[in-house]
Amino acid sequence: MHMNRRITAIGLALVFGCVVASAAPMRDGGVIRNSGSTNFTGYTIKVWSDGATWTVHSNRVGEQIGTPVTGQIPVTLALTLLHDALQARKNRTSIISRPCMKSASFGTVTSVLYHEWTSPDLECPGGGFVVALGADAHKIAALLKMQGIPGRRIPMLQNEPRRMPAEMHSGQPSPSPEPAAPAS
Repeated sequence: MHMNRRITAIGLALVFGCVVASAAPMRDGGVIRNSGSTNFTGYTIKVWSDGATWTVHSNRVGEQIGTPVTGQIPVTLALTLLHDALQARKNRTSIISRPCMKSASFGTVTSVLYHEWTSPDLECPGGGFVVALGADAHKIAALLKMQGIPGRRIPMLQNEPRRMPAEMHSGQPSPSPEPAAPAS
């Protein structure tokens, strides 16, 4: 009799656990990744279905730069991104994206990662889900103010030769530094 009570208690605990687990909504998520460029750092944005976000700037190979920041976006925007990513993942054959030429200094690659699937480059022309995902990703990045930040400028070396621009007759410096004309 004592064994039957124990089995019944375990069974009830399992049933109660399943009911509680099914009542709680599943938290879904995806990642927006921007590669950055020669002149700007990239970023990683993690987005969850409840609108919670985690952002950090990163270098071209995805290594974190600085301290991550948590935030919040409208739930409807988070759900739109995740829905568009789900549809794109399901319909891989209908995704239209073309490679595009980019500036070496300013060209970036933006993609969405969703359940082990990676979108094509959202910065290139495309159709269907490429356009929708790109719009969602750019809205979220703008809301979180995650546009690339300028890279670190390299100062002139102490012993690097410098040339003062020749002055014009007006006393203003020349717009382009050229050697002064020899005096005659």
